[in-house]
Amino acid sequence: MLDVCCTCKEDRSLDFSVYRKPTHTDQYLAFDSNHPLQHKLGVVRTLKHRAKTINKNRDNLGKELQHITQALTICGYREWAVSSEPKAKDKRKSQGTTCNTRGHVTIPYVGPLSEQLRKAFRRKGIETHLKPTNSLRSLLVAPKDPTPDKDKCGVVYEINCKDCEASYIGETGRSLCCRLKDHKRDSTTNKSAVRKHQVDQNHQLDWDHTTVVDKEDNDFLRGVKEAIHIRRNNPTLNRAVGRYYLPPIYHSLVETRVWAEPTDRN
Repeated sequence: MLDVCCTCKEDRSLDFSVYRKPTHTDQYLAFDSNHPLQHKLGVVRTLKHRAKTINKNRDNLGKELQHITQALTICGYREWAVSSEPKAKDKRKSQGTTCNTRGHVTIPYVGPLSEQLRKAFRRKGIETHLKPTNSLRSLLVAPKDPTPDKDKCGVVYEINCKDCEASYIGETGRSLCCRLKDHKRDSTTNKSAVRKHQVDQNHQLDWDHTTVVDKEDNDFLRGVKEAIHIRRNNPTLNRAVGRYYLPPIYHSLVETRVWAEPTDRN
């Protein structure tokens, strides 16, 4: 049983307590970290809920709560946070909230600004979830080797010409190397703008330095990002504005680079 230490007493009855591995470090989400307050209070309430669920013996429960208090204090938790308890849920209120909720939205947590946005969304009946973005772990820890660009799937890419200023921006849900093979294919059925430029102008394209300018697994969003990069960079080899038609209202935002740069999610 997960996290449970089962002890058989002398009278053959069973006693249960919280089990921790000998290597357990009691390292929890630090109270001064850049995370929403709800996440930190959630750590406290989760640990207490586990203690009260597993420990039926009052002595064991007291020891476990004392251990939790000590561990959280070391992690920087204030006394009021450690003593917080989950609020009792009103079934009628929860049902009413569910019926009145007009939708859900997830926004990055950037401190007080996110809290203000959450209140504004709540007034409109929209449930808001805060998600931490960059962390030291994501910046410093890399458990896997980075994937080479040619093996990445779901990308927006740019191909440049070695002999002139021409360039081409496209997107693919397959691996980039497979898409480049389509461009290179020497066939009468190959109507790629890249291939046509290579044949008509007798130019060489820089296949080895094809750049991944964006990454998106969702097919629709990838089409939107392709349209944004085409509008922003105006590649000369593209025959159209991309798979997705970008409404003119966004053109000024894209051209002035107010649009938020996406991060590469490997």
